[in-house]
Amino acid sequence: MKILGLLVTAVLVLLPAPAHAAIQGSTNGVCGPIPSQSDCSIATDQFPGGRLSVDADLVRSWPFGNYRASWEVWDSQGPTGCKREIWSDDPAGSWTCEGVHAGYVSVSINKMSPDFAHLGLRW
Repeated sequence: MKILGLLVTAVLVLLPAPAHAAIQGSTNGVCGPIPSQSDCSIATDQFPGGRLSVDADLVRSWPFGNYRASWEVWDSQGPTGCKREIWSDDPAGSWTCEGVHAGYVSVSINKMSPDFAHLGLRW
């Protein structure tokens, strides 16, 4: 029994520790089906700089076909060059932007009304 106990202890010591969440902060929002909300954006002034994750999802309620939309990230110094075109029928996605300046950041997406846009920023 003593050998079995030592073996179990040795195996437990060799197991990797659980990963800790890398998220330090986040902000998210939803733009609804108001006709004047064809452009949707969320922002924060708490971004520490560096790598930024962008989450985007369009929920299509418009009765017409699939359409192309685009999102873009801006920071305190203007457009970051981090942008992406997506289709309204695409599943929710997440993308990474590098070298974003600290402070104010925003992401905006153009959509057709009355679709919903779900946006998130994580760092």
